[in-house]
Amino acid sequence: MSRLILSCNYKLLIRRRRNHKQENRILSNWIQIQSLTMFAESIIPINSLQSNQKIWTIEAMVLRQEIIETLNNVQNNGKIWKMILADNMGTKIQAVMFNEAIRKFEGIFQYSKAYLISNGTVKKPNEKFANVHPSLELVLQQHTNVQETTSTFDAHIFANEFVKFKKIQKHIEINPYVDIFGFVSSVGQSYVIKKKNGGETHKREITIMNKELDSLPITLWGDMALNEGQMLQENFDKKQIIVVSNLNGTTYQGQFQLSTTNMSTIQFDPHCVQVQKLKKWLHSSPTNEIDVQQLAVEKKIKQAKEINIRDLLTNPSPIMENTLYYFQATIDDVEKKDQPWYDGYRVCNKRLTETREGLECYKCDTKNAESIPRYHIRLEVIDGNDKAIVILFDEPATSLIGCTILDYINSVRKFTSHFYKKMVSCKSMQYKFLFNSNRVTHSATGQTLTIIAQGIETAQADNFAKINEAETHETKKKRQLKKKIVEAIDAVEPTPIEDEDINKSNPNEKELIEIEDDENLNAFYKRQKQIPRKKKPTILKKKIKLENV
Repeated sequence: MSRLILSCNYKLLIRRRRNHKQENRILSNWIQIQSLTMFAESIIPINSLQSNQKIWTIEAMVLRQEIIETLNNVQNNGKIWKMILADNMGTKIQAVMFNEAIRKFEGIFQYSKAYLISNGTVKKPNEKFANVHPSLELVLQQHTNVQETTSTFDAHIFANEFVKFKKIQKHIEINPYVDIFGFVSSVGQSYVIKKKNGGETHKREITIMNKELDSLPITLWGDMALNEGQMLQENFDKKQIIVVSNLNGTTYQGQFQLSTTNMSTIQFDPHCVQVQKLKKWLHSSPTNEIDVQQLAVEKKIKQAKEINIRDLLTNPSPIMENTLYYFQATIDDVEKKDQPWYDGYRVCNKRLTETREGLECYKCDTKNAESIPRYHIRLEVIDGNDKAIVILFDEPATSLIGCTILDYINSVRKFTSHFYKKMVSCKSMQYKFLFNSNRVTHSATGQTLTIIAQGIETAQADNFAKINEAETHETKKKRQLKKKIVEAIDAVEPTPIEDEDINKSNPNEKELIEIEDDENLNAFYKRQKQIPRKKKPTILKKKIKLENV
């Protein structure tokens, strides 16, 4: 009986504890709702904040989280963490945290989520550095209150004005920063480079494209190369659309490119009318299955000016600087086909030199440099009697072979590389080569032309088929002719050779077969049959020489 009473009391105690936990949860939720309600009633826009204001509440989304860094200067010691916030009016502001505040909020703030933030210090930013807000900056402290909300903001409110790709360069001449959107077509690896002050930072290259398949390279620096860049790499196969704000533009080696700044932000597939239209086109068009990079190259070739190798060799002066051209030629040979790549330095892509201490980059004066394999395909191309050397790096080489350099190396190690076979089989095929006029070099004598191609496209199928068929037919007739001539010569007794002929002859010279220049091959062989087959046959006069190889 006593056991039964104890059992009932134990069950009753458990029920009371469960009810007490439920009551605590309800109370906690109610307090949170009341707290959010109180916050919501006192929310003000970021632009309403005033310097030295202590009590305030804003609702803002986290647009960027920088890396937590260590401070070691006269004014501050410890750690610092910076974020970029924006409210539903599109106003951005930088929030800064130190030491204890970092420990409190490090696990709370998350990228692209919205929060109610109340109380902290509002101050003027350091004028020495560019800031997203012209006159204010937030310092979040231990007494700052933060509550997550479910609010979503439209992406277009964070951008001043989306600029079309073709108008970016003119826009940069007037305004220091630009806001753009597009879908990601390539994402490079992140690597560390040294700054002029001796410090280090991270760098990553990406490329975005628009609906017209215009491509635009963007360099991500610092925390964006690590954080946002890593997110882009992990989700690359999803064809992400991004909105990038506050980019700065520069021209390097004749190519215009954009770079992130300390004010830049990236949003992934955000809520925006322009983004939704691009997404609908992207997933309903053939670009969902076809390589968009190659489509972009084909478009550039159509827009570029056509030129031939002879013009580049004999009269290069009319070529305009920093202008896209293309020429059509046949690949005659692939040099160093057994290893069409080299170990380059991650920072500058230059070839590394192997020393006793390890790999070294002489350009950057860096020892024990971190290497990355890079395509370097050297082609000998011909256009009639004119020849040139074409070098393919990265994307053009990937387009020719059909795989990335890492995939190629892995396939070669398995000794069954169909990519190698594809590269070798491109000989005697015609291609269109896209290049920038700034990437053309002439030898000292002017006889050798070297071109770094930006893109490559197979020549028109019908044109190539006719040319290939004609070349094959001509080669076949030459082989048949040589075979028949050799048989005819073997059927005749050898002619005695005089001593003076031996003295004049060259033992290393190959045997020569001679025919008339414009004589039909069938007529020539018919004439060969009509020659009397005597012990001392009449020797044909030599007109044109074909090597019997």
